[in-house]
Amino acid sequence: MRADGTLIEGPSRTCVDTEYHHRGGVRKCTALTDVEIETLIKDFVAACKRCQAAGCDGVEIHGAHGYILTQFLCPTLNTRTDQWGGEKLENRARMLRRVMQEARKACGDDFI
Repeated sequence: MRADGTLIEGPSRTCVDTEYHHRGGVRKCTALTDVEIETLIKDFVAACKRCQAAGCDGVEIHGAHGYILTQFLCPTLNTRTDQWGGEKLENRARMLRRVMQEARKACGDDFI
């Protein structure tokens, strides 16, 4: 669910343009745009705020096993040439750092 309450629909969005091969054929995945990355950051923060409102003490931001945060962090997957990718870890980690910073700002220092 998006921060604005809408559901995410449509073809898969990934860190970079790629194709996913499976038994049913090939599925084309397209890279997130800057606007979509900013929206995704807001979506992560909205999820943290929902957890806090539900009474949770904190959240674990999962970024392993091929999920979108891993795609941005991984130098072999993230071949973007903009501020969100490339050879510099600083660029590849930008999205994860922004998610953590914005979640902390929105939920406060006591939310783990």
